[in-house]
Amino acid sequence: MKLGCTAIFICAVTLGAAAHAADEKKAHESGAAAAAGNQAVEYKPPARGAPKARVGGSTRGMMSALTMTVIAPDHTGLAASEQPELFWYISQPVQQPVEFMLVPVDASDPLVQTAIPVRDAGIQRINLADYKVKLKPGVEYQWLITYASKPGSRAKDAITGGRLMVERPTGKLVSYSDYAGAGYWYDAFARLRSEIAKHPGDRTLAAAQQSLLDQAGLAEVARRENERLSHQ
Repeated sequence: MKLGCTAIFICAVTLGAAAHAADEKKAHESGAAAAAGNQAVEYKPPARGAPKARVGGSTRGMMSALTMTVIAPDHTGLAASEQPELFWYISQPVQQPVEFMLVPVDASDPLVQTAIPVRDAGIQRINLADYKVKLKPGVEYQWLITYASKPGSRAKDAITGGRLMVERPTGKLVSYSDYAGAGYWYDAFARLRSEIAKHPGDRTLAAAQQSLLDQAGLAEVARRENERLSHQ
C-alpha cells in the first residue's frame, strides 16, 4: 500500500485523546518522580514550532468501544537511537491483526509494513531492531498503526500515527528523566517502560508514566491503563 492511500485515511480521523483539565494534569504530575535522582519528570519538547503530527483514532461504526493511539507527542518526537522502540495503546484485543507501517515523510514506499497480532489490551511495544531497520539521523519518519475488522480491507476502522526523527544527543543521558529533560520522548518512554517491567507495581514509576502521558496530552490513555491494571 502506498502512502498516498494512507494519507486519505489520516484525513478521515481526528486527533488523539485530549489532555484533561489543567488542575487534574498538575495533580497527576505532582506525584511523578524519576527512579534516578528522585527528580520530577519533565518532558521538554524540541523548540522547533513544528505543526501537530499525532493522529489518534477510534473505530467507526462496528466497534465503537475500540480506541487506539500511538504513545507519542503531538509533534515530531526525537529519538537518540537509530532503532528506537515505539509504543502504542489499544483498549481491547482484536480478532484481526493490526498493521504497522513506517515510512519516511518525503517518500511513498514504507520501510516496514507488517501485520501485528494483538493478544492483550493496553500499551504495546514495537522494537525496530526486530525488523532490522535503522533510521537515518535528520530524516523525519511517519509511523502508523491501522486496524481493519475485515481481512484485506483497505478501508480502515481505526488508524493512529505519529512522527519521529533521530538526533544524536550532545550530552550524556542515562535515566528516563535525563532523556525527557533533553527532549528525547521516545528514549524517555522506552527507558521508563523498561523500569516498569523490572519493578511492576512500583508507584513512583507508575506516577512517572502518568506524568509523561499527561504532558503529551495522553491523560486518557493513562487513566484507561491504570483502570485495566487495577482489575488484573
